[in-house]
Amino acid sequence: MKTIVLISSFCDNQLKIDVLYKNIQKYNDLGFDTLLISPFSLPDYVVNGVSYFIKTKDNVVFKWPLRAILSWLDKNIDGIWYRFNSCQSDYGFAGLYQVKQMSQIAILLGYEKFIHTIYDTILTDEIIQEFYKDHECTVFPSKRKNHVWTAGLHLHIFNKENMSKLIEAITTESYLNYKDVDVFQWLEKQVNDLNFNIGEIPVEDEIVYKTTSSIFDTSNFTEYSLFILNNVEFNNPIKIFIYNIKDINLLTVIINSHEIINITQNGVIELNKTIDQLKSVKIVYGDHIQEIIDDIKNVTYNSIDKL
Repeated sequence: MKTIVLISSFCDNQLKIDVLYKNIQKYNDLGFDTLLISPFSLPDYVVNGVSYFIKTKDNVVFKWPLRAILSWLDKNIDGIWYRFNSCQSDYGFAGLYQVKQMSQIAILLGYEKFIHTIYDTILTDEIIQEFYKDHECTVFPSKRKNHVWTAGLHLHIFNKENMSKLIEAITTESYLNYKDVDVFQWLEKQVNDLNFNIGEIPVEDEIVYKTTSSIFDTSNFTEYSLFILNNVEFNNPIKIFIYNIKDINLLTVIINSHEIINITQNGVIELNKTIDQLKSVKIVYGDHIQEIIDDIKNVTYNSIDKL
């Protein structure tokens, strides 16, 4: 049966590229054809290492208020409890859409068996043995540390008939119609509806993404912690919350390179400007300078409440 390994990727730094290339070399050593998709240009040695390379302009990421992943954290700061809320962009459909694009092309190329992986799937000997088994429609669980999702994106093995069924199921409308679920829960729903199989082996990825704690503290330094407050839906003036300040006398906030904002310990700081009025926001602590304008632009919805 004509088989191809399909590799989803979002390799925006050298560490990710190195892990991707390591896996490509392993697939080549195993004798598999490979198709790699990426929203970025990649080095020639990576592109030349695969059978087919697709650079896609599509990277379908949903943001607040359309759709996002809400995280929250309760934190005691100097005897007062605060609840931090943060909406992170939902990248789930971007991964699904890469699966759809690669599968459509691989079917047109005449392949009959499709092994879907992501760029940093950990390829143990046990996982590689699954490549050679007679899977017709198997979605493997995904694992990160001690948490296991019933259905994940790290490894799928399909024949042509069932691959076509999954392609048809992957639509923007279907994904957005499921409320209060993430991409793995959406996929589990499709597995049940389409009578696909769940693999026995949880599959892990190698690259560790942003931890939950770093979502609520974007400071580059240990002398203070930082949380940016914003809601793009209303375009209100930006606020920041600086806490755990070691020495408040050493800290200054400078807006647009000239306006200095007064600082209070563990207090919300009003910048008095909307995002379109901000060109630069620098937090100066002694000799340390942190420019946070890009961080502000990336916040779609963050809030904080005293409990």
